[in-house]
Amino acid sequence: MVDFRKFQKNLNKKEVEKLEKEHQAQNNNYTPLPSGTYPVKVQKMEVGKSSWGTDQINIDFLITEEEHKGQHIFYNGTFDDHFAHGIGQTARLLSQMTDGDVKEGTMIYYLTQDVDDVKDFILDLYQTISGKLEYDLDYDVRTSNKINPNTNKPYINKFFSIDAVYDA
Repeated sequence: MVDFRKFQKNLNKKEVEKLEKEHQAQNNNYTPLPSGTYPVKVQKMEVGKSSWGTDQINIDFLITEEEHKGQHIFYNGTFDDHFAHGIGQTARLLSQMTDGDVKEGTMIYYLTQDVDDVKDFILDLYQTISGKLEYDLDYDVRTSNKINPNTNKPYINKFFSIDAVYDA
């Protein structure tokens, strides 16, 4: 068993309460980003796990201009075809992020390798584009007619594509 008590010793309880209230206020003021085309750069790109425990790519796009500057758009794409953001859509988006220099078929090949090889590929791709390329990201949010049985609310589907690639 890990003992976390040492983390509590040096805390200023009033400061913690203040930060918790600020955090709650920020969450209460959150409004979902509407559909649109946004100027973005890739803040982070890595292979992680989905909430179902499957491997997926996580891309953190940071909006760089206009009224939503500083907000993030997150893309999570699985390496299978059971979801809207399956391997086909992920390969398409990654190919668009290279301005078509790496074709979709090549992306699918890399994404179907051993997970450690996929992690290496995604890291290499991120290092190639980070700080060098920026994008116009088309972000399309649609409410489904289907109801999520876990939340009893309609599914929210998000679609991503790159409209333009720019040198940073």
